[in-house]
Amino acid sequence: MSQSNADIVFFINNDTVFVEDIIPVLVSHFSQKHVKAVGVRLIDRWSDYLDSLIEKSADQHLGVFLRDTSGQPRMYELRGSPFANTVSREVIRTPAVTGAALLMRRVDFIAIGGFDERYFYGHEDVDLCLRIGDAGGMILCDNRVALAHLRGFSRAQAGQKDSSFARTQARNREIVQNAHARGVHRRLRENLLTRSHLTAYPVQFAFLVTSLAEDTLAGDVFTAQELAASLAKELTGCEIRFVAPDAKGIIDVDGADIVISMRDDFDVRKYENLSSACHVVFWVRNNFERFVESNNWQYAHDIWYSSELERARFEQMTGVKARLLRIATNWDRFAQAEADPDYASDYCFTGSRWGVHREITVNLLPEAVAGTFRVFGAGWSQDPAFAPYAFGSLRYTEMPRVYASTRIVIDDANHVTIASGSVNSRVFDAIAAGALPITNGLIGAQEAFSGALPTYSSAQELHALLSSYLGDEEARLAKVAKLQAIARGEHTYDHRARDVIHYLREAGKREPSIAIKIAAPKRQTKDEWGDYHFAEALRRSLAHLGVRSGIFFLDEWDSKVAATADVSLVLRGLNRATMHAHQYNLLWLISHPDKVSVDECRKFDHVFAASELLTRDFCARGIEASLALQCTDTHRFRPDVERLADAPDVLFVGNSRGVMRPIVSDAIAAGLDINVYGEGWSGLIPSNFVRGTHIPNEELPRWYASAGVVLNDHWPSMSEAGLVSNRIFDVLAAGGSCISDQNCGMAQVFGSAVQTYSDPADLRERVQSILLARNHNQKSRLKVANMIARKHSFDQRAGQLLAVIKDLMGRSKSKRLDLD
Repeated sequence: MSQSNADIVFFINNDTVFVEDIIPVLVSHFSQKHVKAVGVRLIDRWSDYLDSLIEKSADQHLGVFLRDTSGQPRMYELRGSPFANTVSREVIRTPAVTGAALLMRRVDFIAIGGFDERYFYGHEDVDLCLRIGDAGGMILCDNRVALAHLRGFSRAQAGQKDSSFARTQARNREIVQNAHARGVHRRLRENLLTRSHLTAYPVQFAFLVTSLAEDTLAGDVFTAQELAASLAKELTGCEIRFVAPDAKGIIDVDGADIVISMRDDFDVRKYENLSSACHVVFWVRNNFERFVESNNWQYAHDIWYSSELERARFEQMTGVKARLLRIATNWDRFAQAEADPDYASDYCFTGSRWGVHREITVNLLPEAVAGTFRVFGAGWSQDPAFAPYAFGSLRYTEMPRVYASTRIVIDDANHVTIASGSVNSRVFDAIAAGALPITNGLIGAQEAFSGALPTYSSAQELHALLSSYLGDEEARLAKVAKLQAIARGEHTYDHRARDVIHYLREAGKREPSIAIKIAAPKRQTKDEWGDYHFAEALRRSLAHLGVRSGIFFLDEWDSKVAATADVSLVLRGLNRATMHAHQYNLLWLISHPDKVSVDECRKFDHVFAASELLTRDFCARGIEASLALQCTDTHRFRPDVERLADAPDVLFVGNSRGVMRPIVSDAIAAGLDINVYGEGWSGLIPSNFVRGTHIPNEELPRWYASAGVVLNDHWPSMSEAGLVSNRIFDVLAAGGSCISDQNCGMAQVFGSAVQTYSDPADLRERVQSILLARNHNQKSRLKVANMIARKHSFDQRAGQLLAVIKDLMGRSKSKRLDLD
């Protein structure tokens, strides 16, 4: 390149043949400043390349596109794809073009760093183009013009064997994947709704629903279909499919870009063919408490709630941001419906009775209301009071005519939605069709209709409203007109589709997501593991910074859903983690330093060490590391917690780990009345010392603050490496007193706030000293608690973690090209 002073450079293979004048056409694209590279359609020759005609040629290259498979950037040629015919004679934007015929400005080629010489005979062109894309440049492939290319000619002339070529290409693929997996993942995330210029595929939605049966009565199916129809109008060309679980509960999302679960109880861990760049959404419209308890929300990238009350409650309970997306109506479908004499009534109810109590059965006495009543839905023929009015179940497509054929629709919100503020679809649909809904969902009526919707909370109120509006048609029509103005202006699925698009566009601008991988083996035993509570406190602190994170147990580390995170953070226990090239891989070494080799640490992008000694050692070995001591959840462990009425003098909380823990043995040998809480102590110590197997984590602050002294110990390898147990941080933050075994890193962190002992006699003396001074050192303990809160909270560690991630992400981006 140093030998040229041309403005434009044209990289071209020696086995290409010009069949038309393409250079002026290709060069013309550089009139656009943001265009940084241009390719051309390549064609195969069916006969001798000098004599064959373009019309007899097959398309060989139309641009190179990306597919994300388990996080690895897989490049594919557009030829032969379902979209080849649509772009085979157009100028298209593409993430890469072949180096067999590639034009660039000389200045841009130099600025981006030229070809990477690690590659040999393949993928250097893809690497170059991906760096251009990361730097903000645009790449075009002009398929209006063509160049003939004899593929493999040079290789055949050189006599390169297929096995050698295969090995070379495998090495090249490994290099490009390691270099660009993160960039590909990030660009797919940032372009959630506009990925087609990267993948050539239209954006693909998968709505997860209860059933695909034509005769289904599941309401989530119809809600999904209506939202999907409106999305299709707003996002021209998008692909939408509906997916239901198979007999084993497995849900095949088939590589969809965006998965919207209409059920709160669909387990993301059972999604098959989940792309690492997939955007997982839950739209929660009922069973709100079950959704929080399920932990499904930890695996989602977006959560939509149909009620503002429940949305705010969810955020308060989890710390995770959720969006408001109410149920709505298909205005055109219901407003244009015509009355049907077969469905005619003065008032009606639509909804099935699935063997559970419904409030309408006690709030409505049809014989006491003047007018014709009908109930549409399954199960009512078995109810003696409602059987005379039961019409049976109808398909959703019949509901517009039902509402157009009645004057009033009774809305009977169930026990979940009535207290949640979620408004049923029948309310919106009835309004659109010209019927007046009367609801017992007072909260939802206020949220969605600002009190304009008639409500009832008793049989007397319902009967009075029915009598009033059935007896005054003018008042009913006036009320309907007011509600229609609100519904048409705020509550159609077209409105919801635009909200969804807005939410999805914003998703690409969020902070990176994190998979927190902990050593606890299974979710079922999470409460027995300190790692879980550590990770949960970190997750909450990250959520306060706008970072979505999920906790993954040992048996979930390699799950597809864990691979959807941008960052993998391993809280190392006894097991090594598999690393993915598309993720930023971080290690937080908080225990078992003897199980982690230097070579393993080198594979991580950054190591956080909970010991200054280890941090210095890592840095001296050329490992990127920083000090991140263990810490505490200062939102839970505070000195102002309520004290226990009957607190133990000497407390130890911890499992036996299958061995006798020295500090427990020493306490017993010292004659101390130690109160041990934990699993696995039976047979190791006298039973009178074992006071329980578990103290809930949310109760620990009271125990630590109330106990005379809390005992702490470390694994020998932790003590030698200066890794300080997080139990000490918890005890001190709660205003408690602590005695620990020896640890070389403790004094530097806590000074004299934590005493250490040398033998049982020394332990006894120190315990007695602390107990005697218990009522006289409250100010000093409070001072220590405040110091812990200032310096050693999960909020602070979360901020440190995020700063390192942003720094890593900033460094991995290519230098920005001049786009002005």
